[in-house]
Amino acid sequence: MGDPEPKTTGVPISVPYKSFNGRQIFLDIYPPTPFAPGQTAPALIFFHGGGLVVGNRKSWFPTWLQTRMNSTGIAFISADYRLMPQATVHDILKDVKDVFAFVRDRTGNRPDANHFSVWDIDPAAIGVAGSSGGGILAYLAGTQVSPRPTVVVSLYGQGASSFNSHWLEPKKGDTVLGIPRLDKTLYLDYLSQPSWDLPPPSIYDPTSVNSTPKDVVNPRALLPQLYIQEGVFTDFITGQHNPSISAKLHSALANVKEGDEIPNKAVRKIIPWCHRRLFPQLQISASWPPTVIIHGTADILVPYSDSQKLIAQLSQQLPPEKVELVGIEGQGHIFDLVSDAEEKFGVEFYRVAGFIEQWIRVPIKTKDWTSCVIA
Repeated sequence: MGDPEPKTTGVPISVPYKSFNGRQIFLDIYPPTPFAPGQTAPALIFFHGGGLVVGNRKSWFPTWLQTRMNSTGIAFISADYRLMPQATVHDILKDVKDVFAFVRDRTGNRPDANHFSVWDIDPAAIGVAGSSGGGILAYLAGTQVSPRPTVVVSLYGQGASSFNSHWLEPKKGDTVLGIPRLDKTLYLDYLSQPSWDLPPPSIYDPTSVNSTPKDVVNPRALLPQLYIQEGVFTDFITGQHNPSISAKLHSALANVKEGDEIPNKAVRKIIPWCHRRLFPQLQISASWPPTVIIHGTADILVPYSDSQKLIAQLSQQLPPEKVELVGIEGQGHIFDLVSDAEEKFGVEFYRVAGFIEQWIRVPIKTKDWTSCVIA
């Protein structure tokens, strides 16, 4: 007999975890079921996709992951965060750390014990997950949140490998990433150091209940494709546009074979010290948490080879049982959100869930990251 069908937990508990510029930033808590008051549960914190420029905590929502976590006694938390280009990943990483701090905080008065809250979460048993652009946030949490998450989960996550032609080479031709080439003159406000006066990050109809909302109403929707087309993603991740880090890294590509990436030693000579912490592959060590990646082998937006490279590097530092790549043959980006995904990929989904269950309750010993001050 196969695994039972996971059951949904219904409406989440929405709470603000911080404020910025007078606006609250929220996370949603999906409690495990069943849950008995007085007990504590592990939790998996999830960061949504959208290339770090669009979406919110309800966008591209992996119901398959949330329901499997909840049905095995694990709380699922989906968090909003500030978005590029107004923010850099320095800013977003601060949000990531603040999510963990909020979930682990036990000061003040405990909420009603009859209703699930962060007080019911075991602060020593918290994992992290991210899809697409949120993948880089999961990787960074795995190396820079203290105490570190007990497990890292990537759903076709960006950031596994950042120093190759896909991210650094300006693209030629009338078609890029399967769509007509974008006219960058229509996006000039998004290709320079932007201001907070640009259209807001939320680009979708807020009344939509679809996990992959439509109704695009401003240019931010195509920014991930634009940044890949122009080879400038690194500039927006770091916030350093002049001089362009992307341009310097692109020049270094001339010294590597086609399909390879710039060696980390060469990258460290190009990227200033305080920006290096934003690139997961520069933080790999034996204290990296157990990691599972699920990724379509035909993904053209975030190449499957990026995940293969990260897994290869992690495998040099961690025992084999702590590293797993679940490749979905012939599938592209966000394959897990199609209507028949459960029927097609349910076995692989349970494989990912099983890895999480194995490690989420196992604390790891690490050295804290020493922060740098960004001027």
